[in-house]
Formats: sequence, structure tokens, C-alpha cells
Amino acid sequence: GFGGANAHILVEAKALSAAQIDEMLNKDKASAALQNKIGFMFTGQGSQYVEMGRKLYDNEEVFRSCIDQCATVLDPLLPVPLTGILYPKTNDQDKTKMQEMIDQTRFSQPLIFAVEYSLAQLLRSRGVTPDVVMGHSLGEYVAATVAGVMSLEDGLKLIAERARIMDDAPQNDGVMAACRLSEEEVLKGIASVGEDETRTVSVAAVNGPKSVVVSGKRGEVEAVMKALKVGGRYKL
Repeated sequence: GFGGANAHILVEAKALSAAQIDEMLNKDKASAALQNKIGFMFTGQGSQYVEMGRKLYDNEEVFRSCIDQCATVLDPLLPVPLTGILYPKTNDQDKTKMQEMIDQTRFSQPLIFAVEYSLAQLLRSRGVTPDVVMGHSLGEYVAATVAGVMSLEDGLKLIAERARIMDDAPQNDGVMAACRLSEEEVLKGIASVGEDETRTVSVAAVNGPKSVVVSGKRGEVEAVMKALKVGGRYKL
């Protein structure tokens, strides 16, 4: 489902020169240069930085058009315009301010979505079309949009609201604990502690048969971990 780490992938790639990359992206040569199936993989939160894709925005019409299209949808939903955060004025004070803002969930998720989507559309315009798409966490929403599961407008509005809710959530006492247990085992552990002592605790993600993330207030999560008798086999 959207929002979880559903796969772990190891990718081995040989270094390519700029000339080789340009050749592969050329419309006339793309089909000949790329014989194998193509997959687009989209990253999650944490990859953001000011000036992401700046050279592409300045020099590639397709990329710039897509970023501007995303901005048209996102700007009414954000306190600061998308391009104002991504591509601030050149003075260091503005860049420092925007770097602080871009690291806030409310801004980072929509901005990463916009850049990833725009990059995918740029590659498509050069003849590089994915056979499969895959995303991690936030990237799953971009992958779904690129695959046509949802419209760009719906994807942007959904991720903007997701980011707002996450950003507004209390951060003082909330924790997540990753443990090597099944979902069934974790749910039994939560139930064994009792509803009154686990009001905020829930299964936040099921990453695998024996890889579950639990979230809630620190004391309540720790009580569940104690009930599960996992000892040190979990990480907050």
C-alpha cells in the first residue's frame, strides 16, 4: 500500500559518461540503446535540498513546464510558492531560510513529488519510457501518478494534505519502533497490554513477514515492546 517501504532493491550500475547518457536519451537512439526493460524508482522523504533540478528548470522546457504545472496546483495549498522554496533568490540569507523550510515535512514532500514527477516526464519526452515503476514511501505516490493510477492534480493534493497532517502531528512524545516480529504477534502484544495503556499505539507499517513498525507515545510503545519480550531486538 502507499506510504510504506514495500521493497528493498540492490542496484548495480556501471558509470556512464555524460556523452553516453546524452546518447541514450536521444529520441532517435533511445530504442536502440535501451534494449532491456526500464524501471523508474522514486525516492522518499529525506532527499530534498534547495536548488533541486535547477539546471533542468533553467534549460529544459519539459521539466520547467511540469514544475510550473505542479506549482499551479500546490501554491494555493502551501504558505510559500513552490518555486520560491526550490529556487530562491541568489543571496545566501534567502537560501539559508529556504533550506530550513524545505526540511519541514509540509514542504519537503510536495517539492520532492514535483521534482520526481517532472524528471520522469522529461525522460519520457526523450524516449525513455518505464515498463515498471516503484516508489519508497512518498515515492509510491509519484509512482502511482506516473503509472496513471491517479491524476497529477489528485496526486499533488493528496501528498500536500498528507504532508500537512504529518507536519501538524505532535512531535514531543511520538516514536516509532521497528521490530523483527509478524503483524499478528505485534497486534497480540498490543492487546495484551490493554486498551487504556495503548491508546496511541498502532501498527504503522508492515515491511515484511517479520518486519513491523509500531508507532505511538514513547511510554506506551515501550510498554508494548516489553510485553512482546523483544529485549533489545527493536529500535526506536
